[in-house]
Amino acid sequence: MAGGDFKELFNKAVLENFGVHENIEIIEKRVVHLRTGTAITYEDLEKIADDSLWPFSSFWAWPSSEKIEGKLEETGQLLSKLKEDLEVNEKNILFKLNKIFKNISLVSILLRFVFPEYYGIYSPPVLHISGADRGKDEVEDYMNYLDVLRRILGIYEIRERYKVIRVADVDMLLLSISKLGGNYLKEFNALFTKSYQPAQTYLIEISDEFCKSMIKSDKTTKGRVLEALIRLSKEPCVGIGDTLRPIQH
Repeated sequence: MAGGDFKELFNKAVLENFGVHENIEIIEKRVVHLRTGTAITYEDLEKIADDSLWPFSSFWAWPSSEKIEGKLEETGQLLSKLKEDLEVNEKNILFKLNKIFKNISLVSILLRFVFPEYYGIYSPPVLHISGADRGKDEVEDYMNYLDVLRRILGIYEIRERYKVIRVADVDMLLLSISKLGGNYLKEFNALFTKSYQPAQTYLIEISDEFCKSMIKSDKTTKGRVLEALIRLSKEPCVGIGDTLRPIQH
């Protein structure tokens, strides 16, 4: 096994490929005020682009302040609506932000640091490894990409192995794997292939005897057995072997 959680793998990949030690958690703290609906300022963008914390300028550049500073005033309301109802407002907000920045990767960077629980950075290495479908425009491309990252976050085995809890964590994990390759990529693919994704959460009653019999089992085995019990309770005719297949949404 190629050891390390997502954070350790990310640090390794960034150091080996770019020769720097990243510290992007500092950036998240610097822009946390934007979660409250405060309008983005150009100073906020410069805080995100701090090359001492991650290699931003190696790949991207914000539009000049003259081009977008006047348009940033509306961003507070856009971010507020996004936080208010992600499912309803997301596509429209992404479209409006993309009109301001004219680059969906820059929009994704902004959202990744303001709302890391929901967003990751749209980048070619992660796009390639994710296998996300291309859409009819940049916004649809990014939404398809996010859908893949969010589905990966829902995979029990991957959450347990790599300790990912946010969409941004998954993004960091996939970037690391794309750069490190080899056994890191093989292990991830093996987990992804055999994984399952429970579509719903249930409260079930289990006897003391059953709990004792499962004490020595690992978390993945326990998860599969519980999923089997749930499916059997809903569909008494289903075979236990069926639970070994990935559960489709």
